[in-house]
Amino acid sequence: MENIIEILKASDDLSVGKGASAEQIDAASKALGLTFSEEYLNYLQEFGLAFVNGHELTGLGILPRNDVVSVTLEKRGLLHVREIPEDWYVIEDTNIDSIVIWQSSDGLVYKESPGTIRQICASMAEYILKG
Repeated sequence: MENIIEILKASDDLSVGKGASAEQIDAASKALGLTFSEEYLNYLQEFGLAFVNGHELTGLGILPRNDVVSVTLEKRGLLHVREIPEDWYVIEDTNIDSIVIWQSSDGLVYKESPGTIRQICASMAEYILKG
């Protein structure tokens, strides 16, 4: 499996926050009632949040529109996502055609668009590599 940290660091177009503390990550995990995938935990510890190659990834930082807790709770509250499992969290709200990208606690990545949800990648790293 590709390493999300290496992939992001190798990107030409990358803007990151500062890494999140263990306390911040634990609070976010508890607020959502889930465990983040190991990959997402590594990402949060290293960067906090990131904007890369046109992707505005969720994370932990000062921007509520990219805060994983705020965005996940908002998207969970929408009627069309009632079938979203409780161990999923938003890694990107694309703000295009109501498309939301979710990751499960086991690391799989899913694309939600109106009326459909399907797995698109085996990891966040793969999602970024596919562009």
